[in-house]
Amino acid sequence: MYCSQDFYDKYSESYQKTHGGLSYNSQYLQNTVEGSQGRLKLVPLANKADSKFIHISTKKNMLYGYDNMSDVESIEVERFAPFVLTYVATMFFGVQFESIDKSCLKVVELATV
Repeated sequence: MYCSQDFYDKYSESYQKTHGGLSYNSQYLQNTVEGSQGRLKLVPLANKADSKFIHISTKKNMLYGYDNMSDVESIEVERFAPFVLTYVATMFFGVQFESIDKSCLKVVELATV
């Protein structure tokens, strides 16, 4: 379950308030959704800040790509001050879903309160 950090924090806080007295609840942060037998993991992403959508997908359905073969990418190391190195990189990177079929991806819009 790919969500914002805010949603993750609220889920953990709510879980702690409602299940704080359970003997197996030994930590504040919850990495899995209750009742999923550990199969549905909460994954907060920085780029989903202020997003009103949660994406539920398998890891296999998440794709990433980068260009490591062309001469367009470059990495340079510069020295602008003593004992300080600056790395300058021109790189290409992208992510997407392999399939948006309902068997592979579920998109949930959060209600605004």
